[in-house]
This record gives sequence, C-alpha cells and structure tokens, in this order.
Amino acid sequence: MFLDAESLASKWGFQDGDMPEEFYEWLIAAGISTEMDWHRVLVQLVRDRLLPLLPDVQVYEIETSHNPIRATQETWDSAYASGVSVIVDWADVLATAREVSA
Repeated sequence: MFLDAESLASKWGFQDGDMPEEFYEWLIAAGISTEMDWHRVLVQLVRDRLLPLLPDVQVYEIETSHNPIRATQETWDSAYASGVSVIVDWADVLATAREVSA
C-alpha cells in the first residue's frame, strides 16, 4: 500500500479514504474477510508508518466518508511539499487491521 504525505493535505487523499482495490482483491484471493473499519486501519497505518517520517507535520482525525486523517492547517504545506512516501505490504496492512479490530 502506498502512503504519501501529500494525501494528508487533501480531502481526497489516500484514495479518498477508500480501501485500495488491490488490497480488497488480495483479501478475497486469500479467503480473508473484507469486513473491517477501513478508516481506523488507514489512520493507524498513517500514524505508524508515515508520520514518523514527517516530524514537522501535525494531524487530526475527522469523521467523514473521505480521507479521515489530515494535516493541520499550520502544517499543510509541509505535508504537501515534503515528497515523503512509504510502501506497506499487504500482510502488514492485514496485521494492522487485525490489531485495530482486537
């Protein structure tokens, strides 16, 4: 899964807050349930994997049908311009999903 800092600066970031189709298909192929609170999973992944690379960016969570985690207005430009990204493999995404569901 691709997580980029630029997504923190957009309502439509992180694929509009939707579960990536590739992850959904990976779960189906593995016979694993797709039922999960995707926004909680996404927020945790961003906090664990992306934010440690962005020491100057502060975030807040928002209940929405779009991207649920965004940079504060004061750090919006830093998130957008940083160019920082990280890739998380599907097994680690699933582990995070199980962690937040426990």
